[in-house]
Amino acid sequence: MLEIEINIEMPTDTKGTNPVLNQVVEDCGVSCHTINRDTFAGNITSFKTNDDINTIILNFEVHQDFTLNLTNPRGIKRTFNAIYNFADHCNLQCPIFKSPKNIEANKLHVCIPNTNTSFSMSFKANTRIKGMIISSDFEALIQQNFCDKNSIPKPYVNALNGMYADILQKKDFSIQMKNLVEKSIHNQQTGLEKRMSLEAHCKELTSLAISTLGKVSKTLAKSETNINQNVRFKVNQAATYIEEHYAENHTQEELAKKVGLNLTTLASSFKKIHGVTLNKYKLKIRLEKAKTYLISTEEPVVSEAANLVGFNNVGYFIKKFKVEFQKYPTEVASK
Repeated sequence: MLEIEINIEMPTDTKGTNPVLNQVVEDCGVSCHTINRDTFAGNITSFKTNDDINTIILNFEVHQDFTLNLTNPRGIKRTFNAIYNFADHCNLQCPIFKSPKNIEANKLHVCIPNTNTSFSMSFKANTRIKGMIISSDFEALIQQNFCDKNSIPKPYVNALNGMYADILQKKDFSIQMKNLVEKSIHNQQTGLEKRMSLEAHCKELTSLAISTLGKVSKTLAKSETNINQNVRFKVNQAATYIEEHYAENHTQEELAKKVGLNLTTLASSFKKIHGVTLNKYKLKIRLEKAKTYLISTEEPVVSEAANLVGFNNVGYFIKKFKVEFQKYPTEVASK
C-alpha cells in the first residue's frame, strides 16, 4: 500500500503563526484540509481509492514562495506519478532529475522513477494553484489489472523496466481531462456521493495518464531500443543488487561479474536506463537509507547512520548528505 505524506514548508504569516493545515474534515474517507492564513488560503483534498491510488486535489492561492513535499515513506519503487496542473506553473524537484522541471499550466505531466524517491513542488508568490496529483505503486497497479504477465502491453513493460525513470512526460489537456479535473476541484457533494464521484474521476484520469506511456521523443526511443531485453534485465538485476547490498563495498567489476555483463556494457546501459552512473546510484541509495534511519530512530547517532549504510568516513558522509538533501544529518535527526 502506497501512502503519500504531505509536508508544507513556507514562511510564517504576519501574526507570527505557522501556516499549518488548521482544519481537517474527514468524510467517507475523503480528507479536506482547509487553510486560512495571511500567506496561504485554500483547500487540499486527499483520498485513496480501493485499489490504492492516492489522489491529492489542490485549490488555493499563495502570497509567498513555498514548497510542497510529497514523500514515499514506505519505500515503494516505480511509483506512478501523474500531475494535472490547471493553473499557474511551478517547478518539480526530484533526485532523479539533474535540474528542476517546469510543470506547465493546462498540461498533464507523468513520471515513474525507478527508485524510492520524494518530490518537491515549488510555487512562487502570488500564484493560483489548482490541480491534481495522482500516485500509485505502478507495479501493483499493473498486476491488479492484468491476469497474465504475458498480456502486459509493451509500453507498460518498458515502464516497469525503468525506461522512463528520469523522464517527465507531458501532454496538453484534452477536453476530457480538463472537465474531469474541473469537476474534481469544484466538487460540492458530500458523503458517499462525493467519495464515489471523486473516485470515478480519479480512475478515469489515471487511465488517461497511463495512456501517455511510451510517447517519448524519438531520440529517447532510439537510445533505449538499442538496449536489448537481456541486457536491460541484467542492468535491473544490478540495480536490485545495489539496493539490497548498499552497505557492502563491492567494486563495479564484481557487480558486472555477478550479473553476467562486462563492465563497459553495464556502466553505459545503466546510465541510459537509470539516468545516473553506478556510483551515483549507490550513493543515492545509501543516503536515502541513512535519512530513513535518522528519521525513524528515537535517538539516532550520525556516526552510526554513516556506518550502517557503508561510509567509513563520517565527514565525507556528512558532506554528501548535505549536498543531497540540503540539510545536515543532525538537522534531520532533530525533527
